[in-house]
Amino acid sequence: MSNSSPHERGSVFERFFTHPHTLRRLKSGPGAHLVADFTEHLEAAGYARPTVLRHICSADHLSRWCHAREIDLPKLDAAALDGFIKHLPACSCLINRRGARRNTRIGAQVFYRYLQSRSVVSPPRHEQPDVPAVLVGFLEWSRRDRGLAELTLATYARHVSEFIKVAGLDPE
Repeated sequence: MSNSSPHERGSVFERFFTHPHTLRRLKSGPGAHLVADFTEHLEAAGYARPTVLRHICSADHLSRWCHAREIDLPKLDAAALDGFIKHLPACSCLINRRGARRNTRIGAQVFYRYLQSRSVVSPPRHEQPDVPAVLVGFLEWSRRDRGLAELTLATYARHVSEFIKVAGLDPE
């Protein structure tokens, strides 16, 4: 994570936003330093500007939702993330635009994975000894690199498990 000062850190938001209210909100949010580090990560990774904008807003939204529920970001887990996603249909924070809820969900998931990669939150446990290693690897790759949701991964796991059995890729 960045070791920049709060003043320098604020400038990362200024590269993407100009409205004073938005800048104040982002800089004063409960997870502002983590959202700033996340923004720098997205920028360094070459994310497109519109995607970075959406992910910053999603990360800020998630950090504020956690704060309102007295969940410290380091205590964020998959169940809390799921709770955040479930609140989105009734959320009054979202501008009623086509795709806003989906974009917020995706951005929150990307932020959560970022926090896991930086050991801010605990990584997911995948203790499934009866699952072939090839399937575990595929699911981890799909989660990490493709950003697939847990529900999608569960569906994939069923189909890929059957394929592994039919194709004889199961080492057992």
